[in-house]
Amino acid sequence: MTTTIAASPRGARIGFSSASIGGTQLLLTVAPKAWRPEHQQKYHVADSPRADGHYLATVFETDRLHIRGNLDLENLAERCLRRSAIESHKFNRTWGEALLHPDVPPSRPDLLDSLPQTDAHPATDLLRLFTRVNLLRRDSDPLSAELSRSPLHRPMLYRRFLDEVQLRLSSTRRGFRPITATHTTIRGRVVPAGLARYHATGDPRIECRYSELSGSTALLGIVCAALDWIADGSSTPSLFSAEYATTRLRHDAVGLRRALNEVTSTPLRAALINGPRLHLTRLDRPWSEALAMSLAILSEREHIVGRTHSRETDAFELSTRTDKLWERIVEELLQRAGFDAVRNQSRLGTDVVADPWFGTADSGPRTFPDLVAYLGNDLVVIDAKYKLRNSRAATPGRDDQYQMFAYSHLVADEERRPGRVMLIYPGTGPKARWHRGPDGAIPLDAYSIPFPQPADVRTDVAFAQYLDCAGMHLANQVREYSKRPE
Repeated sequence: MTTTIAASPRGARIGFSSASIGGTQLLLTVAPKAWRPEHQQKYHVADSPRADGHYLATVFETDRLHIRGNLDLENLAERCLRRSAIESHKFNRTWGEALLHPDVPPSRPDLLDSLPQTDAHPATDLLRLFTRVNLLRRDSDPLSAELSRSPLHRPMLYRRFLDEVQLRLSSTRRGFRPITATHTTIRGRVVPAGLARYHATGDPRIECRYSELSGSTALLGIVCAALDWIADGSSTPSLFSAEYATTRLRHDAVGLRRALNEVTSTPLRAALINGPRLHLTRLDRPWSEALAMSLAILSEREHIVGRTHSRETDAFELSTRTDKLWERIVEELLQRAGFDAVRNQSRLGTDVVADPWFGTADSGPRTFPDLVAYLGNDLVVIDAKYKLRNSRAATPGRDDQYQMFAYSHLVADEERRPGRVMLIYPGTGPKARWHRGPDGAIPLDAYSIPFPQPADVRTDVAFAQYLDCAGMHLANQVREYSKRPE
């Protein structure tokens, strides 16, 4: 028995898929095709685990992975394929838009190269890229979420929680915490049963209830309970490296717990019962995100991709459309390049993009350009195209040409029409210009901007430097063209 997997057949989705059988796990990463090393083949064979028994495989969009001679790995891969099929059905994805898809086995698998041995760094770098463009937030549209159990998503939740607590650490507040304790003198209110026991037995100890000003508030008690959970290492070991590795997560949790050593952790059961009903004051509301993540950690639930009722399973997938990720990057680059009033699709209304025909029946959802912005006095329509473009394929496809032709007629902002239209590709292809037929009044410009590489996403500083350099590169290309025909 052999299994062959097509990774993102249309080159339009990146992410992870993970499955487990007993104590063995598979982490299959589909990385952007812009990260593929030069001259690396697109067809690979996988047949051996790591030293710890886990399988780590990294392929790129449009690659093929052939699995032979390893029944455990084939079973894990089949579970990943089933999970990808379920996700595609839930989101109504067409063929080829799934992260993983079964494929026809190669005719001569003995001639294929073995999959390059790797650690989890490509997977970790992809996680970092998602983080830099805010794709791991629970309110993110491309990564909608529900609560379920997922060893794949757990280290991501832990990292987000630790970063959130670190951010809020300087704003911890002392507050009044309800206390029930036994004293020989009355403090606060006496518990009626304790007073009856005193009259019956003469025991001078009386149970009282009162509020005490303390740094050990109910809110911080739940947060510290989650820190203790991570520090104890009770969860499934992470398959990722660097800041998502189990040892790093535990180390950071211990450091934060020491910074909150005055706080007494809330018992697990009490935290899960009282946490959802905890009322946060106006000054404590910045901690609401940390509180929500604390409760998810303590209940061993994570926010994972899905729209249906959560259910237990041993295979999970986290993926996003690469064109949406590229749109977010391009939006940031336009601002760095000096464009004004950059608006994405969520900020474009029907007053900006008109219907092509008035009075027609509603034929479906409206179509909007990716981005609209001003450059000086020009209204500019921009489409971010996630297609690798080189000197041999510099001309946009006919579909892209007609799409931008329509936008050049239909987009208007307070009756101002576009002065230029742009396509922005990832890569190093040449810039080019064409003019709208038949009047030639509006030019269509094509630019290529380097896609962020793994080294560009490993730190906030490195990603900021990438945005600055890429934004300057785009600005220099744009300045070389005026809107007038050449």
